[in-house]
Amino acid sequence: MPKKARRFVTSPEFQASQNVIPTYELGGYVRLSVDQHDKKTDSIENQKDVIRQFVLRNNESPDRKMVFSEPKFYEDKGMSGTNFDRLGFEHLMDDIKKGKINCVICKDFSRFGRDFLDSVKYIEQILPMYQVRFISISDHFDSMGDDADTRRFEMRLKNLINDMYAKDISKKISDSKRISQLKGSFVGSRCPYGYKAEWQNRVRVLIPDEEAAEIVKYIFRTYYNGMTIRDIQQELFDKKVLRPKEYLQTGHVYQQEGDPLFLWRRMTIMDMLRNIVYSGSMAQGKSEQRLYEDRKDREFIPEKEWIVKHDTHEALIPIEIFQEVSDRVNRGKNQKIVKSAKERGKKERKNAKYENIFSDVMYCGDCQKKLGATFYQGRIEDIRKYRYCCRGYYLKDSRKCIKKSITEEKLIEILRLIVRETLKECHIKEKDLVKKNQEAATEILESFRAELAELNKREGECEGKIEDAYFQFKGKDIEVGDYYTVQRKMTVCIEKYNDQKKEIMRKMSQVKREVERQNKFLRSLLKASGREKFDKLLVNELVDSIYLYSDERICINLKFKGGDLYAGR
Repeated sequence: MPKKARRFVTSPEFQASQNVIPTYELGGYVRLSVDQHDKKTDSIENQKDVIRQFVLRNNESPDRKMVFSEPKFYEDKGMSGTNFDRLGFEHLMDDIKKGKINCVICKDFSRFGRDFLDSVKYIEQILPMYQVRFISISDHFDSMGDDADTRRFEMRLKNLINDMYAKDISKKISDSKRISQLKGSFVGSRCPYGYKAEWQNRVRVLIPDEEAAEIVKYIFRTYYNGMTIRDIQQELFDKKVLRPKEYLQTGHVYQQEGDPLFLWRRMTIMDMLRNIVYSGSMAQGKSEQRLYEDRKDREFIPEKEWIVKHDTHEALIPIEIFQEVSDRVNRGKNQKIVKSAKERGKKERKNAKYENIFSDVMYCGDCQKKLGATFYQGRIEDIRKYRYCCRGYYLKDSRKCIKKSITEEKLIEILRLIVRETLKECHIKEKDLVKKNQEAATEILESFRAELAELNKREGECEGKIEDAYFQFKGKDIEVGDYYTVQRKMTVCIEKYNDQKKEIMRKMSQVKREVERQNKFLRSLLKASGREKFDKLLVNELVDSIYLYSDERICINLKFKGGDLYAGR
């Protein structure tokens, strides 16, 4: 094959030196926060208009120093700015990495992000690494402007203020929610199925949603009379009752023309039968996100700490029936948990192998969903032998798929053959695979090192708090009892962090051993003598996806040159 000609793109600086006005491929980023204090002027359309007007003024100016393309917008609606885990922002970064965008523009810093450290990291490190310009219109900031260095401190200060503002609002919202919960006011964004909410005397009260409430009563009544959850699922499907998800989307309890009809999920019915809200009481505060304490992840609260208020609204189910029904559901669930715990508690033999190596890459070629796995575990060798099948076959609605399955042994046999043949055809050597495998292991080890660094940082903070408490005690600012309280609390945290570090070190040693074993396997892969089996890490590095079709075709997409590979069975 003839080699492709290399394409070189001159940098904006070089173009400027040649009296050529550089053109930028523009990515406009807009975000509407979950923060209820956002102004109307910060709406998505308003932000887009501000960016369009800025681009138009710049491009029509005779003194312009650059030309912008029509902005391609990336948006996140209802997303917090306190982290960068946002779909629209991720699409923007993907296009930046592909070279499609070389200038990012937003209305102001707060739309870009409200986390100080992460915002500054993107503006000062990550975007410049990709040679991407960053412009904040309202803040008059241009990362490649003539005054960029002098305005850098101002940029950091504004991002720090945005960070502090987000945490302050988070604290106020959390306190406000808790006060409302203590009053028995419903604070959720979605009402429980069978209810709607309205304000009464400054309290948000749940009131029955008549048609949906009848479905709730039917589910409780039939389960109370002895019907199984599986039977209830089928009855609801036969009566064409829409699931809560479709009910929210359409407003229809029963299927109407054009409405999708799906079988109710088992867990949806179980959760409903155990939800105290249907007995007229309200349990809230089950999870919490405390941005003001730098805790960005939502944490689940122990049940004993929930805020429970009784007789807050009209009950759909008498308390006696609800108690009997919920106890019956919980007994069934607990029996499964105990059984599962006993299975996990079985003594594992030295050579036991339980790894499901294809779990991340197996898909159904017909419905595109992930394949489920069942296994048979031998009593002698204690090795699980997996079989992959499409669970869509067992559905009763329009999502029902065609029956299909394949064993793990057959997959390994086909994959080994195809990988070997593809490597030979593409003239890929063992050392190329070893290098790729080594890079993957290095990436994993780096993530472990980052975790260790974070734990060391937290440990240092604990030690600092002990030291501060000691000096406060010496300065007679606190009592000796307060000092020992801080010391005990921080010592417990330090011990916990040390245990976590030991576990990470153990995992790092395991990865190093595994990568050596894998490298030996990869060197023997092209040889007929290669007998060792694939493992999960190796499969994920070699294979992008595997699709199983009803006509017994298997499509294996490898991560290296070779394209879509088909194999018959």
